[in-house]
Amino acid sequence: MTAGSALGLAIVAFGALWPEGIAEAGEYGELLTVQFRGYAVYDPPEQPGLRAVAAPLVGVGAAVNVAVEVRGPQARIGDDRLEEVAAAVRAAAGALQELPLSLLLGQV
Repeated sequence: MTAGSALGLAIVAFGALWPEGIAEAGEYGELLTVQFRGYAVYDPPEQPGLRAVAAPLVGVGAAVNVAVEVRGPQARIGDDRLEEVAAAVRAAAGALQELPLSLLLGQV
């Protein structure tokens, strides 16, 4: 995936415009899967044994520019716990969406 991270996958999948070349690169299906699940999972090839899970924060006008991500060893975020971890990440993203934008961006 061209995004290169769970954060990037979540932002790109829920963004208004997908980068050019997505369909040609065969990544269209991956982005649709992220949209369907409501979260992204990324196992970085350059860091074997690491897993990241991210969920988007939907802003004004349904814009997505920010996401929440959790990273950890695949042994702790295995397929057997993926739904549990993803639910916690989505809940955190949902809670952050309720904050004023200035708080979210640390501009208080």
